[in-house]
Amino acid sequence: MKTKIIFILFTLYSSIVYCQNFEGFKGFLITNNNDTIQCTYSSISNIFKKSMFNPARLNNKVEIVKDSIYTKYKPKDLKSFLITNPRGTGDFKFVSSQFDGYKHFYQEIAIGRISWYRTYYQDSYAMEHQLDVLVKNNKKVKIGSFSRRKDLGTIIEDYPELYEIWMNSDNYKVHQFGVVLQQYNKHFENISK
Repeated sequence: MKTKIIFILFTLYSSIVYCQNFEGFKGFLITNNNDTIQCTYSSISNIFKKSMFNPARLNNKVEIVKDSIYTKYKPKDLKSFLITNPRGTGDFKFVSSQFDGYKHFYQEIAIGRISWYRTYYQDSYAMEHQLDVLVKNNKKVKIGSFSRRKDLGTIIEDYPELYEIWMNSDNYKVHQFGVVLQQYNKHFENISK
């Protein structure tokens, strides 16, 4: 019994010390007035491990620390914000947009004739989920997990050759929709030059 208590106290002490050493995620934000603010983001960590980035906590608000002052922002207050390399795989840029009435922050994945965004959310068990959203002509199209081929197909019909290749499941797997989107945007970028 005594060993269990010592183990629990040691584990608790270790986690407290570890959490105190974590300084937060760095980055900057851009206000609607085009002011750039270098900052540290608070409240975006996993509740069990402070150094683990949890983008689901950024769905409809972001909190920063600047000069020991905490400030909260909603999507209507910011153009964008960037978190520097939170997972060791590159920066995360989030934007707010009029296509949803400035209700959520979206991670910017690709920009072009069709832009690709991702929003994150938590379920009642604190599990992180993501939803991919494509925007064409300022209209939002949700990309479902089970209907990606059909969903993307409906918005690339104006490029018939790529549409036919995409809809033929032998050419592209469903998880390759990002590659198809990139080809679509490049095609229309070349036409406009």
